[in-house]
Amino acid sequence: MRRIKSVLIVIASCFFVTTVGFSQVTAIATYTFELPNFEYDADFKLIINSQLSNFQHHQEATEFTTHQGYLLEFPKNYYDWIYDSSNKTIVEQRVLKDGTKVIANWAADLTWEITEETKEIVGYKVQKAIAREHYLRDKNNEDWDYGDAIA
Repeated sequence: MRRIKSVLIVIASCFFVTTVGFSQVTAIATYTFELPNFEYDADFKLIINSQLSNFQHHQEATEFTTHQGYLLEFPKNYYDWIYDSSNKTIVEQRVLKDGTKVIANWAADLTWEITEETKEIVGYKVQKAIAREHYLRDKNNEDWDYGDAIA
């Protein structure tokens, strides 16, 4: 019972942080991945304000058969990655196929190098940044090298 109460407190806290943090949204960007020949699309959304960034992908399981007779299956994908710039942490919230909710958090202490490279994307001037050789540590305290992170 104590463990369930702790989990509920964590979930309620995440909901509160997300609700309050995103009440003053400054930008929303939606990316739609499309397979037009198969009448399939999936939306990915980035919501940003002065302190939090929330990357979302909410999709129910779907399947369809191609014109060639192949069955394509896309599993349920329901997740949010919330980055809090004030304390450099990430909270990941996922809902698994069976409805189980999983929440994880970790430090996001990448060191970004802002480059001189710029370009215009949908009317916005953007500038390239690179975090060199970023590592994530697993539960066994082993580092996993993910190479360069580019934004």
